[in-house]
Amino acid sequence: MLGRPVKRCRVRHHLIDAMAVLGRDALRGLGFAGRFPHVHAKPGAASKHRYPGDDALCLWNPRDPPDRRWTSDKGLLDLIEIVRRHLFLENYWRATGGHRGGQWLVEDAPHGLGKAG
Repeated sequence: MLGRPVKRCRVRHHLIDAMAVLGRDALRGLGFAGRFPHVHAKPGAASKHRYPGDDALCLWNPRDPPDRRWTSDKGLLDLIEIVRRHLFLENYWRATGGHRGGQWLVEDAPHGLGKAG
């Protein structure tokens, strides 16, 4: 069931399953803004990859082509894995100094909604 494409009305029903995979305190909310999900985790935690308006995780550039971002046809498990990876990278970044020179272990995508990658 979790690997099937996600429809807006079904996302919230799977939130409990996502919390079981990521940990109760990790994932706080999942919703849609426009055509991509907004995922909230550890509200207020230091991060270089969060949207300033609502503190949602910046998981990819919404204007990127489908092969570089999550789309609903990839299923909820893929989204959960993207979130899990992002939270691991955030924790490592904070542990290695955060805003004072912390290391992000993968390619660091540009921020904002400029040109897609």
